[in-house]
Amino acid sequence: MELDDQEVDVSKKNEQAVDRAVAACVSILGLLQTSAEDIDQSVRKARDYVPSDKEASRRKEQEPTPCCFGLLSEVDLIDGIGKQMADASDVPENGKAFWNASRHCAPISL
Repeated sequence: MELDDQEVDVSKKNEQAVDRAVAACVSILGLLQTSAEDIDQSVRKARDYVPSDKEASRRKEQEPTPCCFGLLSEVDLIDGIGKQMADASDVPENGKAFWNASRHCAPISL
């Protein structure tokens, strides 16, 4: 559904834009019309809203608690893959070269 030029007017004030949005929701969704006072009060509350940092600062002060626990198995890839790479005849030479170069790197811990 496209809006025509009269339905989209960015030059109007916020209150008028909210009024038009409410009217559209009422007509499209079949809701009851909200009073102008309620709409004005909601616009004022939205305009005056200032986010609170109290919750964020409180979270920073607390020690984080773990939310997940798991098991991590240690696998010796050099021993396990190294034997397979040495005996494999279907591995390309650049794959073997990559393996030989990477196994001399420092161990990686996750």
